[in-house]
Amino acid sequence: MKALISILVFLQIQTLHAMGHYKPGDTLYVWAMSGLTLRDGPSLNTAKLATIPYGTALKVLNYNGAHQTVVVAVPGYKAGQESNPAVELDGDFAEVTFKGLKGYLFDGYLSILPTFKYYKTADSGSPNFENLEEWATRSFGLLQKTQTGTFEYGIASTSQSIFGNGILISTWIEKGGQTRIVLPNISMEEAFLIFNCMNNYEWQILSQNQANLEGFRYEKTNMEAWLFSTGAFETTIRYLPHEYLVIISDYCSC
Repeated sequence: MKALISILVFLQIQTLHAMGHYKPGDTLYVWAMSGLTLRDGPSLNTAKLATIPYGTALKVLNYNGAHQTVVVAVPGYKAGQESNPAVELDGDFAEVTFKGLKGYLFDGYLSILPTFKYYKTADSGSPNFENLEEWATRSFGLLQKTQTGTFEYGIASTSQSIFGNGILISTWIEKGGQTRIVLPNISMEEAFLIFNCMNNYEWQILSQNQANLEGFRYEKTNMEAWLFSTGAFETTIRYLPHEYLVIISDYCSC
């Protein structure tokens, strides 16, 4: 327990900048699956200069926080008889250079966190992402992992993993499965980008017909929480503004 407390205290000191608080010289990664448009000015109405691919790392030249913009990340949809609103990302514009071009990127799709690796399946074209622990280990290193109990097939009933930038993943498996992910120093928008890769959410909504979306649900509450249901999985993304961290709670009834 003392070792765990020491690690967490250390991680509070070694924190990352969060979106909206980055500064010139920081490296940001493009999380838009179809690429992110580099524009001539800090507005969606300015000329397009280039499309920057997913996963590209860029150095920030400038950010002033003066051009608040909202972009639809996933359009609204109907699941059965229930209509669901669009998932929207708030952001501003970061000035960057890409292949000799200087321009502006909407930062709702940018993060200091490296992107997930993925490949596309041959049959459906669905992105197949690495899992969360693979991503966190590769990006930040695993500091500590504890496991207790035994479920089916030798799977631990409970486990807890702590990673080099303060990400904490806890899982419980009994009749169902629960996962709690603590993500320090990130925004709700960045947490959604991680959730999107974990669950292939955007691809499912855009590629499936209405009948296959039965049981899908999205709700944005007034308590800094985004609620998602994807069939057997229910996820809550909750932002704690005073601690400046996000908790993703994932429950599977399967």
